[in-house]
Amino acid sequence: MNMNTLTESSAIPSPALIKPRCPRIARQLAWCSPGLGHMYAGSLIRGLWFMAAAYLPVCIAIVAIYRNSANWPLLVIGIVISAIVCAWSVWDAIKVTRLTRADYRLKDYNRISAYLLLFLVPNITLGLALVTVILTFMGIGLRSAVDTPALGFLKGDQMFCSKLAYRSQPPAKDDRIAFYGTPTSTSIRIGQVLAVAGETIPDGAGITVVPPEHVWILCRANDGSEQRRLVSHYAVKGKIVFRYLPIRRFGKIAGDPPN
Repeated sequence: MNMNTLTESSAIPSPALIKPRCPRIARQLAWCSPGLGHMYAGSLIRGLWFMAAAYLPVCIAIVAIYRNSANWPLLVIGIVISAIVCAWSVWDAIKVTRLTRADYRLKDYNRISAYLLLFLVPNITLGLALVTVILTFMGIGLRSAVDTPALGFLKGDQMFCSKLAYRSQPPAKDDRIAFYGTPTSTSIRIGQVLAVAGETIPDGAGITVVPPEHVWILCRANDGSEQRRLVSHYAVKGKIVFRYLPIRRFGKIAGDPPN
């Protein structure tokens, strides 16, 4: 009888040997991903609710943008709601952790591998969705295939082209633009605006005025030589805003003055 009692009692750890949850760790986990701090404190359902409340508004807004590209205000609202929930999650995780019993034992899910999975899956998924939205509606990445000092590009440079730059205004002089080579072409070329509508340009027969809704640009021809040509506003894909690779050349693009 005494031996059985001793065996059963020895299988239960003493509350004094089990440390309560640490509020500092809960705060750090909650900053990594909403809900992780609650799961660390043993409140799984509460943590899942916070995780859903933080990610769903942004996900719904992304789906709405795919259905109608004019729903940008909804994305802003979704991001604001998500930010509020994230801040609330940190505060609430600390509060829940401080109320954790001293004899709290880790649940099966309460392991580093589970935290890592719960952090990576929603954050990577949301990150890929946001990148897709940006590349679909806001801009594209371009890579220079040849050296073009006059435009400020070297072979291998990678740039970000904004699709939103010319929604409310036409291309301006000295802008670096991405455009379609022909009306039926899907290939994108890079050029610099030398003159806009109404300005005069040199021509073989004299002086010509740039027609409305057109720009006179400097670009690279298929044979690698410099070329000047008229491009319609409808053929302009967007404005090249900055170079992001290579890192040592990161920033605004500046080229040599065209001849």
